[in-house]
Amino acid sequence: MNSKILIIEDVPEMADLAAMYLKKSGMTVEAVATAEEALTAIDRQMPDLIILDLNLPGMSGFEFLTKFRKDYSPSLPVIIVSARDADEDIIKGLDGGADEFVTKPYSPKVLVARVEAIIRRQAKVTAAAEASYEFGPYTVLLNSCVLKKGPEKLPLST
Repeated sequence: MNSKILIIEDVPEMADLAAMYLKKSGMTVEAVATAEEALTAIDRQMPDLIILDLNLPGMSGFEFLTKFRKDYSPSLPVIIVSARDADEDIIKGLDGGADEFVTKPYSPKVLVARVEAIIRRQAKVTAAAEASYEFGPYTVLLNSCVLKKGPEKLPLST
């Protein structure tokens, strides 16, 4: 799974731990400490999924999520990872556009499993919305130039 994950976490040890486990699963990871740095990173390259802490210096995680959903992407998956565990915070995060809410402390293996599940689901939705042509056991996804044989993807050049 070669997905690009953006971690927005101001505690370097927490970001490093999550990044290590995600990289072990074959993902590309970029970690930033503030929401402002995250917006700069997103301007450079849109990730496939964002892991977002709520307690950030400067712009809060809630403010970032609102801005991201309004100005960048209404559908890109976002997982909130926070020490806040009040029902109001969880509801506010999910109502604000997050796909998951994971409370700290968490198991890094479980976080990776959640990330993989969301990415898998997102890939199926994207593939279903994409124009395709089927022949025999093969399917060509015309927009992304991908040849699939069953669930196996074989990239093609444009």
